Amino acid sequence: MIRSNCNFISVIIQAAVLSYTALLITTAQAQQDTAIVRTYGGPYYEEGKEIIECAAGGYAIIGTTGSDQLNNTNIYLLRIDGNLNCVWNRNYGGADVEWGYSLVENAQGQLLLCGYTNSQGHGGYDILVIKVDEDGNVIWQQTYGGTDWDFGYKIIAHPTDGYLICGKTYSYGNGGSDGYLLHINEDGNIINEWTYGSEGDDELRDMDIIPETQELIVFGTSDVNGLMCASTRKLDINTGGIVWEHQESDNSNNFYANAIHCNNESIFLVGVKKHETLEHSYYRQLSQNGEELSFFLESPQNSYVFNDIKFFNDHINVVGGSRVYGYGGMDCIMYRLSLSGIFEGGFFYGDTADDFFSSLIIDDEKMVLTGARQNPQTQQWQLLVMLYNREILSSEGNMDPIDNGCMTVGIEIPPVAESLKTDFPCIVYDLTGKIILQNVPFDQIKLGKNIADGLYIIYDIQNNRTLKISIN
Repeated sequence: MIRSNCNFISVIIQAAVLSYTALLITTAQAQQDTAIVRTYGGPYYEEGKEIIECAAGGYAIIGTTGSDQLNNTNIYLLRIDGNLNCVWNRNYGGADVEWGYSLVENAQGQLLLCGYTNSQGHGGYDILVIKVDEDGNVIWQQTYGGTDWDFGYKIIAHPTDGYLICGKTYSYGNGGSDGYLLHINEDGNIINEWTYGSEGDDELRDMDIIPETQELIVFGTSDVNGLMCASTRKLDINTGGIVWEHQESDNSNNFYANAIHCNNESIFLVGVKKHETLEHSYYRQLSQNGEELSFFLESPQNSYVFNDIKFFNDHINVVGGSRVYGYGGMDCIMYRLSLSGIFEGGFFYGDTADDFFSSLIIDDEKMVLTGARQNPQTQQWQLLVMLYNREILSSEGNMDPIDNGCMTVGIEIPPVAESLKTDFPCIVYDLTGKIILQNVPFDQIKLGKNIADGLYIIYDIQNNRTLKISIN
């Protein structure tokens, strides 16, 4: 285990909040809201997989790091305060591969981390669970699985005793991979375990508890006659028995499960339908009896991935990535949908490389999102976290352009054509905040200044505004 420094880049961004028409055509009428965006990590690879809010304040993020040169990849745990400032971070693992997927906090403020490892265990890959104290010190760690490969994707608190872990196993079951569900106690000892699947490949990707009834819903992918189908199951939380099962398939394309969220009325699901070379995300709403209430699928001409879903204030909030809108590559997306799946608003964030959101927290005061950002110059990945103030979701956001080293940036697609004709004096920054030019008229940036094509941050001195633009 290695304790590493909290390296981050901090940018305060004005993110475009878009109507459906504005998203497809222009952002000229889009209102500007504000967000704090930070990236964390070392010189090679980091990503954030799940973020939770901690009882003592701030947030904890689990992910993966490849920046420790003594090892392959490690589980990466980042603890930040309410303003996204780093409190501490830690790496966990051995000389080979560890991957971090999920975490949960107990009543004592301790964290349980879930992922997988091939540095230790019973053979191949094994599920790895690490319990740490409030400072990230290891209390215990356990591996679960047999002599073949086993993977853990999600950990949640059991309603009465310990924790539930879901994933997939090649060590047990009916052949191929099977969905794997474990119940462990506070000390990491197995209380019970179950497998779900047929002769093909099956897995469990996510799970949630219906709050009022304390029933368990698991969401995964199953092989049915050679096609992958997203499968939702209600399970008896004590026996592991299947109460009902709902499968999503159109008999021609593969459906994959990503995330689930339950309330006392409905079960909300998101995943990906693979159609030829494209991925397009879907949203589905089920009743507590497994009956379909609504379904929404992105157009087959688009390429989207929804990675997480939260129901809040009668809206569906989804995050993921899109190759349709933005500056290029995959850009982070946050969309708000009606219960029937109709787009009602949202924003994107990214540049010419790949960026995506993987996890979302939302309440009356804020949205907090985590994922990963790829540096367009170095192609290296860093953990991404964004704090977005929901109170100004549909109003003008005003922030000072320079604030403790952070910058306020307006994201526009495409760059507003009128601004190219102006002669306002400006300061030119690259995307890391380094000053390239000072006090140069905007319309002369390219004239004899040897500015390479690409994305830049432009601070308009005269009008006290900052824009993120593309120069080519």
